[in-house]
Amino acid sequence: MIEDFYPTPRTLISKMLKGVKFDRGTDILEPSAGKGDICDAIRKRFEYSSSDFENIDVIEINPDLQATLRGKGYNLIQDDFLTFETSKCYDLIIANFPFSNGDEHLIHAIELVRDNGGQLVCLVNAETIHNSHTQQRDMLRRWLETFGASIEFLSAEFKDSERPTGVEVALVRLKIEKVAGESFILDSLTRAEDQSTPAATDTSGNIVERDFIRAMIARFRLECQAGVRLINEWSALAPHILSRHKTKDDDRSDYRTPLITVTVKGTDSRYDDSGRTRKINEYLPLVREKYWTVLINDPRYTGQYTSNILEDLNQKLNELKKCDFNLFNIEQLAKDLELRVTKGVEEAILKLFDKLSTKFAWDESIHQKNVHYYNGWKTNKAWKVNRKVILPMNGISATYSSTYRWEYRIHDELADMVKAFNYLSPEKRNVQRLVGHSMNQAEQIQNFANVDFRYFKATFYKKRSCHITFLDQDLLDKFNIFGSQRKGWLPPAYGKAAYDEMNTEAQTVVDDFQGREAYEMVLDNTDYYLVEDARALLGNGENE
Repeated sequence: MIEDFYPTPRTLISKMLKGVKFDRGTDILEPSAGKGDICDAIRKRFEYSSSDFENIDVIEINPDLQATLRGKGYNLIQDDFLTFETSKCYDLIIANFPFSNGDEHLIHAIELVRDNGGQLVCLVNAETIHNSHTQQRDMLRRWLETFGASIEFLSAEFKDSERPTGVEVALVRLKIEKVAGESFILDSLTRAEDQSTPAATDTSGNIVERDFIRAMIARFRLECQAGVRLINEWSALAPHILSRHKTKDDDRSDYRTPLITVTVKGTDSRYDDSGRTRKINEYLPLVREKYWTVLINDPRYTGQYTSNILEDLNQKLNELKKCDFNLFNIEQLAKDLELRVTKGVEEAILKLFDKLSTKFAWDESIHQKNVHYYNGWKTNKAWKVNRKVILPMNGISATYSSTYRWEYRIHDELADMVKAFNYLSPEKRNVQRLVGHSMNQAEQIQNFANVDFRYFKATFYKKRSCHITFLDQDLLDKFNIFGSQRKGWLPPAYGKAAYDEMNTEAQTVVDDFQGREAYEMVLDNTDYYLVEDARALLGNGENE
């Protein structure tokens, strides 16, 4: 009879495996494997699959039992668990430890899962837990408490087993969450960054003053330096971890490759100096592109961009990834961005003005481009947007379940319309949030009539048309004035001279456009109605 060999009964193995989850990717260690009863139960879960489960390593000190384990095809990796050392990380250690010195085995098992994380399920003599008269058992007790182990005491489990015994056992379950690996490179770089980052001194009053920009720059530098150092470390290490040893008669050194590779998009895994520098030079543009993308798509700014501005900025990414992510280049982008956005604001408003007036006027002859003043037009629908407008717009479509949903691109189209009026409004709104909320609510209740987009209500019909009613007449007037002035349709004296001071031709234009009374209201409130510089229309888009 083999001393301290008590095969685990099937009923007890079922209790040990209860609640334990594992799959083909789970690495398992059975450090007191015996003849493999616990391993057999684990493997049985996979017996109907297309291939055997091979992720079980076993340890067994008895030579006869070792032969049994080999015969069953298990990976016998050592004889004595107490002398076992490894760098391998196990997801699950499961065992029926020897009753005589289970405390030593349990302590060693905890050491294996302590640093890398993992699950431990084991049986030990109950006295190992009840009686902590030794320093070693006292340490074990404290460890079990520290790691939140659950302990279940079981009696008579081995009474009718293959080798009966009346020993009370303790079923110990312990789980330590896996932790992210520590990085010496990252730690050293972070400490250096904390010591060297100067206080911000920028007073330009633009985007660069933002705290989040300074934080992004610091993070960008750290990420670049960490990646470069990692590539350098690997390049230095790679020649020493090749796939084969080189002998003096071996002239096939080109076939030797590193056992560990560092792959960067657009590079290979070579470890010579040219490969190292190429990896670095391919890595850095990817990091730059990542941070420039975050910056130009920051919701604090994209809320005020129309789709044409966003498309223009995203195309600029190819240029930006060639530039370091630093204060100088961000300032240059901010200046360029101001010009682009200012130009984009005017383009967005005029594009909508054309869409609501000339483009969809009922009389095709109105589409002519040679009329510069309002007098002479056949209908005001071509030169002035009325309170109600009908647009050909494919807004909704039916689904297989006889419900309706928004068309794919309708959100951007509506958002651009809302943004145009949001620019002109003195009270800015978060356009994306506003449009998204209105569209979601309409789709949820399946009511696409009079959908409120703050500046207008829109009703969408199945025949691919949209009826729009503007809600703020003053804002609509401002919109018409903005578009008409930039089209050159209003006289130069508009908004600068009183009605009686205008010549007859200019008065006729004002009469056709809005009438004397409405014009005098504009003169009384020029700060609201007249926009000399489109930069005055910009806002952060975050007010509610």
